Amino acid sequence: MPQPWPVRLAARSHVLLAPLVWVAAYLGLFSTIFPGLDFRELWWESATQLWGTVLVYALVPGYFLYVFVLQWRRAEEAIVALRPLVAEPDSLRDDVLATRWSWLVTGVLIGAIYGLSQYAGDLAALDASAYLTLDLALILGNVVTWIIIGWVLGWRLPISLALSRVGRAVAVDLYDSQALRPFARVAVLDVLVVMGAVALMPLQSIDAEFRLSNYVPGLLVGVPAALLLFAVPLWGVHQRLRTVKGARIIDLQRRINDCDRDDVARLETLVSHRDRIQALHTWPLDLRLISRALFYLVLPPLAWVAAALVENLVDRVIG
Repeated sequence: MPQPWPVRLAARSHVLLAPLVWVAAYLGLFSTIFPGLDFRELWWESATQLWGTVLVYALVPGYFLYVFVLQWRRAEEAIVALRPLVAEPDSLRDDVLATRWSWLVTGVLIGAIYGLSQYAGDLAALDASAYLTLDLALILGNVVTWIIIGWVLGWRLPISLALSRVGRAVAVDLYDSQALRPFARVAVLDVLVVMGAVALMPLQSIDAEFRLSNYVPGLLVGVPAALLLFAVPLWGVHQRLRTVKGARIIDLQRRINDCDRDDVARLETLVSHRDRIQALHTWPLDLRLISRALFYLVLPPLAWVAAALVENLVDRVIG
């Protein structure tokens, strides 16, 4: 199965050139637009505020293309680690990483529509715009950003669903769940990727002014996406662990019921074993991975708090 073009490009050049080209071109475009702007005629309060939005549109698409390669490589590593646990290891890679074009096209279309909807008013007033180039450049940046996000999600969600299916049939050893950690590593990385993008949103506050409207579109997509990408790949193996655990407890309880009550040593061993199995968790997560996932989730709020503190500091210094 061929690799996606960002992965092939990274393998050949050791660096993704496309994101760098986009960043340079987009920032270069605005460096020619800014000198002709009169901010007294614009709803933007300052050049700094506008530059914050421009930086988000320049950096977020490149960020997602870079992390796409990282996600692909981690998914391949997870597949290699899971091969001994599945019935048909030779088809595992194609089953998980096969391109689902319907998902990709749907993700791109939804991303484009979502990006355009955020500038619906500007689109309706383009014919009367005094700064047509500025409006078109901002619309382009937002649409490209959401197309890339839709493309990545359209690729990633089917992989999460495929891993969930694999998890439902994977070989499970209740006494050693380390072999199942690839599911958790993939899920935690996906949370990091989404939260990393959300953490870039405070760039829109580089003028030291917090505006909730700047964060709403990203949060409406980022929070549900992070939850889905974390839970879905783990759900199948969670169900599998619950099934195996339940069957083992039933078997132990049957042995306890059949055990001679005078054989205290054997009875105590069976009861202790049953209690130990009952105490086992059915998620392939250890404390370190859970802590890491929680840390990734609080990164964006910490960034927003920092932005608010900077705003207050600037207000006090200037005021």
